[in-house]
Amino acid sequence: MSDRSAILPKHFEKWAEFAKKRGIGLDFNPTFFSHPMVRDNLTLSSPDENVRGFWVEHGRRCIAVAEYLAEQTGSPHG
Repeated sequence: MSDRSAILPKHFEKWAEFAKKRGIGLDFNPTFFSHPMVRDNLTLSSPDENVRGFWVEHGRRCIAVAEYLAEQTGSPHG
């Protein structure tokens, strides 16, 4: 598995297949805690540009994964 700032939809293909076979959707959310890039208990609000950028990228990639899972499973219905 890739680090949080490097996840891609392809890393979740098996989950998409699992859900499609069962006719279910999947919920996918970013995780902004319990990681070495949490500094002084801050992620997106960190004054450190590198820390903040890491978490912004993680959020963007999570959106891409969630969109992929929605497209693959048809859930939520548009």
